[in-house]
Amino acid sequence: MPRHYIRKTNRGFTAELIKAAADEVINENKSVRSTAKKYDLCHVSLSQYVAKFKTSINNGDVSTLNVGYKGPKQVFSVHQEQILSQYIKNSTILNQIMTDNPIPSTISNVISPESIRPYPKAVREQKLNKKCRQKGKSACVD
Repeated sequence: MPRHYIRKTNRGFTAELIKAAADEVINENKSVRSTAKKYDLCHVSLSQYVAKFKTSINNGDVSTLNVGYKGPKQVFSVHQEQILSQYIKNSTILNQIMTDNPIPSTISNVISPESIRPYPKAVREQKLNKKCRQKGKSACVD
């Protein structure tokens, strides 16, 4: 179980503050140093954020732009955790479909099997034939 870090100072800046400063640098064509002095920020931090902000605007994904440090035990970003959890849910449902076991109620409440594209019928038959060969012909009843 990870420890919960409690911040001991109030130094630093908020995401809203640096975003406002970056907007002023980008949209109003003001210098990084004067804007950093106005908002009481470090000019290097502001220039790094402006560079990240410009590339994220070009890529069309501003929502994943983070400010500051990651948590002490945080491995994935919030966006990566959402992608990973969706992948795990989809994999679980596909596994349940392939093995003909009922889908657990905790997962079926979150995502429906109809939203997952099932394996083609030929692939499913190959899997079943492989199980029959492993168990012996007496285990397979058509």
